Amino acid sequence: MFNESIDSRDSVLQHLRAEIHGKKLPSGTQIDPADLASKLGVSTDVVREAVSGLKEEGLVETSADGQQRVVVMTKRLAQELIDLLGLLLVSAVDRLPEDFQENAPVVTAAKDFSAAVLQGQPNSENAFRTLAETFFAGSGNGELQRVGLPVIDRAMSILRLYDSTDLLPMWADAFEQLPEVLESSPKEAARHMRVFFVYLVNEIEYSDAFSETQ
Repeated sequence: MFNESIDSRDSVLQHLRAEIHGKKLPSGTQIDPADLASKLGVSTDVVREAVSGLKEEGLVETSADGQQRVVVMTKRLAQELIDLLGLLLVSAVDRLPEDFQENAPVVTAAKDFSAAVLQGQPNSENAFRTLAETFFAGSGNGELQRVGLPVIDRAMSILRLYDSTDLLPMWADAFEQLPEVLESSPKEAARHMRVFFVYLVNEIEYSDAFSETQ
């Protein structure tokens, strides 16, 4: 399937990431580099390098028996990721200026994301990243922007293992009102989002969509 060129590692990594996100390699699936190498037509070393990249992204983990497997989405992992998202995004929103004109791009991005979620659009994840970008840019905090976006990307990549049909309605509850709150007061919007992320963590606690063990 792939040629052993300099970008084979990245090609295999992208392929395996898509397989994981597409549930063709479901959570808990053991990773056999030799078997994957045979199927993909590349060397075992190339597959091992790609899997190492997936481990860095948090999509592959080492299980208790020492085997590499697709990460298992437990309640604890989901709650930790949601907590992290909340911390970063609320911190950014809390730093937005009170001037409406300066916040116009943020409000627009919030409206676009809210519409995408409420309509179940497949591009809602891209709209969410755009919203995060505008939050960080509007905060005026360069360090938050530099550190925040890679963390957002990593967290959202792992959260894609969580069934979106269960997650998206929860997001819709909070983000439907966000554009209006942002127009009124960024400080109030930060409080609104803080309450939402607490709510989401609590909802996950009572969800049956997760494995209870690693």
